[in-house]
Amino acid sequence: MRQERYRIEVETESPPAANPGHGCGPPAKASLGVRSLTYLLPIGKTSQSMPPANDQSALLSLRQKCQSIQLRFLKMYYQAGAGHVGASLSCAEILTFLRFAWMKPEDEFLLSKGHAAAALYSVLAENNQIPEESVPTFYQDGTLLAAHPSPSSMPGIRFATGSLGHGLSLCAGLALANQLAGQKGNIYCVSSCSYNFYCVWEKIN
Repeated sequence: MRQERYRIEVETESPPAANPGHGCGPPAKASLGVRSLTYLLPIGKTSQSMPPANDQSALLSLRQKCQSIQLRFLKMYYQAGAGHVGASLSCAEILTFLRFAWMKPEDEFLLSKGHAAAALYSVLAENNQIPEESVPTFYQDGTLLAAHPSPSSMPGIRFATGSLGHGLSLCAGLALANQLAGQKGNIYCVSSCSYNFYCVWEKIN
C-alpha cells in the first residue's frame, strides 16, 4: 500500500522540568526551538478531513493549532505551579493531528497517560469543547480540570486515566463493545512507558 509523508514543523517553548524525576514544578522560559514530526499514512485510510501532503496552507493551519495548544498548556502549568510538562509536550503534535486532521465524528480517543491531561484540555479548548475561561482553573481547588482527566468533568473524556498501562485495556473493551453492537468508528489510544505492564502485552496478544 502506498504511503504519503506529512512533515509538520512546530515551534515550541520547551521549558526544563523543575523536578527531573517527575517533571513537576513551574516551567521556566527557554529558547524557542523547532521540532519536526513526520507522519507516514497509508493511502485509502485517511480521514475525509486529512489534508493532501502538498497542501501547505492546511499543514500550516495544523502547525498554528498545535502551537496555540502548546502555549495554552504551558500557561496552565505556569499558573498552577505544577504538572508534567514533558508529558504534554511529547504528545501535543499527535493529539493535534488526531483531533483536527485524522479522527472522524464516530471515532473515540483515550489518553492513557493521564498525567498529560493539560495537553488534552488544551486540545478540547481549541476545539471549543470546553470554555476558554475554565482553562486558568487547571489544578486549582474546585476545578473541573483536575491534574488527571475525570470522566464526569466534560464531554470527550470517558474514563479517569493516569495509571500507566490501563488505557489499552479500556480501548480494547470499547472496540469489542462497538463490534458487538455493530457500531462503526475507530478507537485511538495515546500512552507512554507502558510496555512493561503485563496488561499491555495481554491486550496486544
